This record gives sequence, C-alpha cells and structure tokens, in this order.
Amino acid sequence: MELTDLSERYQVQAREIDGEKFSPTDFGLCAFWDLESRSARLITDTDPETERGRNVFYIDAEGEKHWFEIDLSPELMEQVQDRCREEAALALEVCGAQDMDSSIALSSGPVM
Repeated sequence: MELTDLSERYQVQAREIDGEKFSPTDFGLCAFWDLESRSARLITDTDPETERGRNVFYIDAEGEKHWFEIDLSPELMEQVQDRCREEAALALEVCGAQDMDSSIALSSGPVM
C-alpha cells in the first residue's frame, strides 16, 4: 500500500537517501490477510542492530527498500484492515469461492 503525508522526519531521511530523486509517494507498507484470524497482518523487516520490526519502507530511485519503524495510527490500521479484507475477498472470488467462509482447493504449484 502506498502511504502519503508521512511526518517530515521520515521524508528528511528519505531525501538523504535519494537526494533530488526523492519522491514523497514512494513510501509504503506490506500487509496480508490472515484467513484464520480474519485480520490483516503487517509484513515487517527486522533491524539487525536492534532486532525491532520496521513496518514502513521507502523505495529509492534504484528500487531498493529502506525500512523505518513508524507508529501507525489506529485510523490507518483500520484502512489497512479494510483494504486487505477487500483484496482477499476479490482473490477468493477469482478462485471460485463465494465468500471468505468458503474453502477452495488450489492446484499445487511448483516446489521452490
């Protein structure tokens, strides 16, 4: 999900990374819908120095992600929940399920 209007603190850090190529629309977060708990979960990156999870990234002009630990408001987390719920429902519908309570059999894919 693209994030906009992040605090100036994080925009300054991203400007230091990208210089004149900085873009305020290149912040984002990753989330997935957990069918079992029926909620969205954030995908985080762990800071190797502090071992704390970083939940928001900035994609620089070279396509690399730079992660930040940011307190996310309850309003934003509700938006993440709603968006993930919508996307999960659409994905299940495409696979043939009528709703998120239906179970479907997915064909096995290649082993990685």
